[in-house]
Amino acid sequence: MKQLTIKAPNAPPIATLEAGLEAARVACEAALDEFNVRNVKYNEALSQGDRAAVLKCKTALTEAEVDRDMAVATVTRLERELVEARDGAEHARLVAIYEKARAARNTKADRLKSEYPKLVKAIENILSDCREADELVDQANRNLPPDFAPLDPCESHVRFMAGRPREVLSEEIVECWAYEATGHRADITSENYRLITTDNLTGVLRGPESNIRVRKARFKKLTVKPAKSAVLPRPFQETLRLPSLTGDHLIFPHPRSRFSLLTGEETIESSPVVDEDRVEITFEPLELVHHNFVSP
Repeated sequence: MKQLTIKAPNAPPIATLEAGLEAARVACEAALDEFNVRNVKYNEALSQGDRAAVLKCKTALTEAEVDRDMAVATVTRLERELVEARDGAEHARLVAIYEKARAARNTKADRLKSEYPKLVKAIENILSDCREADELVDQANRNLPPDFAPLDPCESHVRFMAGRPREVLSEEIVECWAYEATGHRADITSENYRLITTDNLTGVLRGPESNIRVRKARFKKLTVKPAKSAVLPRPFQETLRLPSLTGDHLIFPHPRSRFSLLTGEETIESSPVVDEDRVEITFEPLELVHHNFVSP
């Protein structure tokens, strides 16, 4: 496994190392070019057989070779130091995230340990009170007075989401094309049908396999919020699971015995979400149209 290299406390900053490495690479390229130039001159001196010139070029070539090797070594060292610095910075970032998470976990876990059992006990007390009231409700529902509606148990009564009637936001009288057969508003924008009319009062929707007679008719255009049905979610007695934090058991109520012990996973389900309010536009015909409609 690759060992993580940690940046020493006195190591240069990453930006300084990056700038130094860029300069070292430029210097290394220059040293390589100079070595190549002197190597060409050395080979030329060898071919000419001039001993003095060969010795002079050899000395210059040796110096260029040393400069080249030192430049390469500098680039290699700076590349290694930059990798170590970046690894150290990433390590420090991850350590900071880890320490922050551990501190948050410890703080919230301490609160959970101290407060949660009290909350569970409070819920137990509330549900016990509800059980007593529900027994009275059951008794009352078995012998209802005349014209009295049955009582819902505590949870259903509290969690019941009432519906609402349709709410009209605006209305106006408009003239639209309608099917002669039904009087319903006709969709003349369909790609499969083309409207054929001579007087703009009656016409035919011509399609690939059929023709549909249409005529102009008056409609009441309504912009409404549609009626919303009432919602009665499942009660807590079917869904609530409360970990006791005192052992391996979960406390949960169910229809027969409001409190039981059962080993299992924690599951808490919320009540169903009612659809958000929406707006609909409808068209209500103002007159009944028959097959053999005769224009007035």
